[in-house]
Amino acid sequence: MLLNDTDLHALNESELFKPLGDAHVRTIAEIATVSVVPPGEVLMKQGEWSEMYAIVDGMLRAEVQTLAGPYAIVISAPEVCGWPALVYPYTQIATISTATECRLITLPVQALRALLDADESMKLAVIMQIAVLAIRQVHSAASVLNGNEPFSSVSPA
Repeated sequence: MLLNDTDLHALNESELFKPLGDAHVRTIAEIATVSVVPPGEVLMKQGEWSEMYAIVDGMLRAEVQTLAGPYAIVISAPEVCGWPALVYPYTQIATISTATECRLITLPVQALRALLDADESMKLAVIMQIAVLAIRQVHSAASVLNGNEPFSSVSPA
């Protein structure tokens, strides 16, 4: 399914792609597809490779296993998940599933890497945003490890 204006808006407003501007986001949109995914579908598993997803509508549940135990967060539009697939070792840091029915944009990682490799300014902007997102996740993990749990706890399986 092709992206509509709402889908493009979600990509433009996502923290990962917001600094790129409309022209670069439209280039990314050319490699993307849209689908509606029912609740309970696993999109990616912690420690495994996967594509990236931008949330247009709905909520995802991210579950992370840490040294302090498991925790979960809810992710909603307009965010992109799966960006660790762009960073070595190219595996996911969370298991992410649909919490509700979601309209998602699938971003094929290999094609996205090729676009970034072909445009240094776009690549630099995305790498800088990944650094910001990674720093936030490290800070959040440190809060969990220090007992200042900002996320909802998940019962151990």
